[in-house]
Amino acid sequence: MQSANIAIVTAHNDMLSAHQPYAAYPDLIKQSLQEMGCTGQIAAGVPAMCDGVTQGRPGMELSLLSRDLIAQCTAVVFGPLKDALDGFMDRTQTHVNGVVRLRLHKGNAIVTGRGSSDSSLYAPEMASYGSEDQFDHRAAEGFIYIWGLPIRLWSAARRR
Repeated sequence: MQSANIAIVTAHNDMLSAHQPYAAYPDLIKQSLQEMGCTGQIAAGVPAMCDGVTQGRPGMELSLLSRDLIAQCTAVVFGPLKDALDGFMDRTQTHVNGVVRLRLHKGNAIVTGRGSSDSSLYAPEMASYGSEDQFDHRAAEGFIYIWGLPIRLWSAARRR
């Protein structure tokens, strides 16, 4: 049985005293999920405007937009696209192996080292764009053109 991965979308803002009672909720939810054998991912800092701050002031209408954004983020996380992407990741990562060491600092993840087994597909001479690599740089032009085609067509349709 697969364990669930639950999205926790929060607009908690530690700058507003009214939000202080809710500061620990995401961590409490994650802890409870771990006790049930599940994981939780926090999408913190989702833009939101507090009604108490904006009420009766210019920009008040943005409060409803921020709530709509939270609803949309939640819909994406809990919708069928997320399930499809999870299935894609599960299938494509079955043969992925190795170890990556990260340094986590102030919201950044910095790769400090990596190692793989003999079955690794990583080839340094193909993974760089230096003068000694084996990658044919001319291939990039076609790749960029093909992958950029949908956005160019979308853009042209919007200009009509």
